[in-house]
Amino acid sequence: MVERTVFDLDTDMLSIVKREPYKPRYAAVTILNEHLKTLNLDSLNTYNALKSGHNKVYRDVSTSSELNTYGYVLMSHKRMAEAEYIFKINRYLFPFNPNARDSYGEALLKNGKLEESKKEYMEGLRINPYNKNAIKELATINETLKNKKEEKSY
Repeated sequence: MVERTVFDLDTDMLSIVKREPYKPRYAAVTILNEHLKTLNLDSLNTYNALKSGHNKVYRDVSTSSELNTYGYVLMSHKRMAEAEYIFKINRYLFPFNPNARDSYGEALLKNGKLEESKKEYMEGLRINPYNKNAIKELATINETLKNKKEEKSY
């Protein structure tokens, strides 16, 4: 994963090579990456797992885009449950950030959780009513839910 330098590339690389104390700019990603290794995938959506993840990083997260980027990296590697976990923690850390809501909604949608996804997109729209992606995704979700309801009625 690529991140911004703490000082400049030469200084950062020299610190790392010399094994000097170095805290990466996106420390929360490193912390959560290690934390994920200790969790059972079946327990990711439990209260205790979410609380422990949140508690490990809430002081280290600088912006919502930090964990958002990490969540999308996990999704690109088909690690969907872990991506959903990261997006959910991000959503708890930044509850009024429409992008955090939108990304969590996307992960839920890709994991087949249509009703939960719809709620996140709706909340994101409440925060930012001009979010074209949320409007588009909500239309798709509503159509899918309508079709599923019609299939059940036959």
